[in-house]
Amino acid sequence: IAGRRRLIVVDAVDADAAPGTSVRFTPGELAAAPARTVSLHEFGLFETLAAARLLGCAPDDVVVIGVQPKDVHAGLALSEEVAAALPRAAAAVLAEIARDGAAAEIAH
Repeated sequence: IAGRRRLIVVDAVDADAAPGTSVRFTPGELAAAPARTVSLHEFGLFETLAAARLLGCAPDDVVVIGVQPKDVHAGLALSEEVAAALPRAAAAVLAEIARDGAAAEIAH
């Protein structure tokens, strides 16, 4: 992420919502909310961004597009709810890219 102006993160997010729910937030919006962990990984996005800020190389603009998983057990298959949410998540990413005036399309 060093030296990037903009960062769009797409990940599974514990949004305390129904499986397959898509969410969009910025780290600043999350920081204003009550403390809770949303990353499903050990070393999360917010720790990474904090480290980048300390090093002086954090992106200016960070957006997270997340999908609430049905469960987080080991496996490769997506639940039906998450699979159904992928087109919405992809559209949200394209909207973020287009917000900068960049051309964006999904390769099929």
